[in-house]
Amino acid sequence: MQAADTALSKADARLKDFLRRARGDEQVRAIITLGEESVPEEVPEQISMGEYGVQRRAIADRRRQVIQELVAPVMQQLNELSLQPLGGTYSPVVVVMGTADQVRQALELHGVRHATLDRRIDLIAPKATA
Repeated sequence: MQAADTALSKADARLKDFLRRARGDEQVRAIITLGEESVPEEVPEQISMGEYGVQRRAIADRRRQVIQELVAPVMQQLNELSLQPLGGTYSPVVVVMGTADQVRQALELHGVRHATLDRRIDLIAPKATA
């Protein structure tokens, strides 16, 4: 398997199709999951109700710190590709915007786990119950 095929294997079907047809200079926005492994969840010990808010903030702060340490090297590489990554604070997911060639290069990075083509998401209203 060629390096380009390996990189494209990280893309979902729509992004893969777009990148295969693209000349290279087309603008694209993609959602990229970073990191080699998932972020570990911390399980809080039993605490009293008065300490709940403090404990919850501490867990959130620790999670944010772990995620930032996990994604910082890849975020730097995405910035060097001029992809302007947004996100990566509370989860290892970022939105990037750039050319098709830049997104192809991003897929070749070791710290990129998966990418999907950004697109409009429509909310479906729940069915009315009789």
